[in-house]
Amino acid sequence: GRWKGFQNRVFFTNLLRILRRETNVDPCWRKDLRRASLMIGESISASDLLKSFVWNWVALETLLTHPRERETRKTLPKRVGALLYWAFYSAREDDDKERPKMFYDRMTKRYDDRIRNVYEKRNGLLHNGERDCIAERDLEFTDHLLLNVLVNLVSFPQLFYSKAEVTTFADEVEKNRSQGESPRERPANFMFVGRFDTGF
Repeated sequence: GRWKGFQNRVFFTNLLRILRRETNVDPCWRKDLRRASLMIGESISASDLLKSFVWNWVALETLLTHPRERETRKTLPKRVGALLYWAFYSAREDDDKERPKMFYDRMTKRYDDRIRNVYEKRNGLLHNGERDCIAERDLEFTDHLLLNVLVNLVSFPQLFYSKAEVTTFADEVEKNRSQGESPRERPANFMFVGRFDTGF
C-alpha cells in the first residue's frame, strides 16, 4: 500500500496512464515519454556508472529537446534549470513565511551552476572521452533532475500535451527569469521531490 501510494504521488501511475492511452496527449509525445522511460530503465539496470550517467542525459534530451535543434548545449541545461526554477518558485510560494526569498534565489543559482557542471561533464565524456571527473554524486544529481522533470511533465498533461508545449513553456520561464520577472502563473501542485539543502 505504501509503495502504491508513492507511485500514485510521484510519476509512475501518471506515466502508465499516458502510455496506455488513458490520458490524452500528442502521439509523438507519448512515444518520447516511452523512449525516455526505457532510457531511465537502462540507466537503473546498468552496472557501470558512466553508462547510467549517459542514459540519464539521453532521457533528458529525449524529453526536452527536438531532434533538429542545433544549440542543445545551450538549450538543454537552460530548460532543465527553468523547470527546476518553477518548482522552487512554487515551493517558495507555499513556504513563503518559513524562508526568505533570498534562500530560494541562492538555491536556484546553486542548481543552475550544478546543472551546467554535470552537463559539461557529459560533453567531456561524449566528445573527449573524459571519464575520471564523473562521480557517483553526478549520477545521483542527474537522477534527481530526471525525477523532478518527469514527475511534473506527466502530472500536467493538459499543460504539457506535446513536446512543443514543454519546450515553449520552459523557454518562456527561462526568458522571464533572465529578465528578472517572476512567473505570472503556475500549475497548482507543481512538485519538487527532495530537499532544498541536498548539497547538490
